[in-house]
Amino acid sequence: MERNLPRLVRALAYLTHCALHGKTAEAGRLEGVDLGRVLILAQEQSMVAMAAWALDGLLPKEQMAPWKEARERALRRNLLLDMERRQICAVMEQKGIWYMPLKGSVLKDLYPRMEMRQMTDQDILFDTSRRAEMREYMLARGYDPKGHSDTHHDIYHKDPVYNIELHHTLFEKCCELQLVDYYADVTDRMIPDAPGSFGRHFSDEDFYLYLMAHAYKHYTDHGVGLRSIVDVFVYERAKPELDWAYVEQESRKLGMAEYEKCCRSVARKLFGAEDVQPLDQQEWEMVKFCYASGTHGNEHGFIDHELEKLGDGKKTGFGAKMKYLWRRLFPSAQWMKQKDKRLRKHPWLLPFAWIARLFRGVFKKGGHTAKELKYVMDKDGGK
Repeated sequence: MERNLPRLVRALAYLTHCALHGKTAEAGRLEGVDLGRVLILAQEQSMVAMAAWALDGLLPKEQMAPWKEARERALRRNLLLDMERRQICAVMEQKGIWYMPLKGSVLKDLYPRMEMRQMTDQDILFDTSRRAEMREYMLARGYDPKGHSDTHHDIYHKDPVYNIELHHTLFEKCCELQLVDYYADVTDRMIPDAPGSFGRHFSDEDFYLYLMAHAYKHYTDHGVGLRSIVDVFVYERAKPELDWAYVEQESRKLGMAEYEKCCRSVARKLFGAEDVQPLDQQEWEMVKFCYASGTHGNEHGFIDHELEKLGDGKKTGFGAKMKYLWRRLFPSAQWMKQKDKRLRKHPWLLPFAWIARLFRGVFKKGGHTAKELKYVMDKDGGK
């Protein structure tokens, strides 16, 4: 089955393997491969800084230049974000606000080099009862509150590269119910960084579970890229004594047991050896979906995934298309109320909100909804 992987994906997997294992790629393994197109794929997957290390010393200076530039840019961004997060957390410590850095801010230190795990933001879970205090501090620090609203996090931005997400909870209410319920309150799972410290962290197993749950949320929505699989390989290698019985037990509670098991197997087969190991059909489908999604997913990936679920794994027939379009045009009342707090106070406005949503999609977003409708109806009936 591995022979069905596109050549560019196999090349990127090989470069990733070399980088993670501290080796320079062999020229013979890349013969006939268009490295310019591999570069584009690596950029789409946020893996270019990692792949660049495998090519260092192999390519001529001119050909290596864009890879080196991307690697240096990733290093600069990661350093700036890391220093900024440390300063923000130091202020929380001084103010007595509990906080817990999430995802990439922890993962990057498990990679052979910090820039290999490219980042675009910093996520911090914190004591949301101190939200107003942190907003005042972030504004004084020069941040623009891009997404300060009634969601699961407050988003702050400051040029040139600073994107900080201060989380109230780990998942939005409109996510899969099992994820929302499981992570509604995680304070009992948080461990103090040191006696008397306000910094918190998960156990190794709980960090891995959240890492997987977050990827699973994206995978079942707009998609998630190959880097999420690299994260699994890096984490498992760094934490060889994980309690897998606990992980599997909790994965079942989260409704992602099959995803977690498949993702872990794919990670080993793609990056554990120089040659991609044979993938079964389920693993192949996962890899195909991930490399088509890009780092943070894309809309067509989301549509295809939803249609496949509605078709129950069968052909994408007219019935599945109608179900999809109805859900997209008229989301549930719960979803609408989550997105617009006015509807929570005045639920009678729901019919008008649905009409307004449809109007905005067709006429106010460059025909966005109309394009989505066309894509769905034109989609081939095959899987």
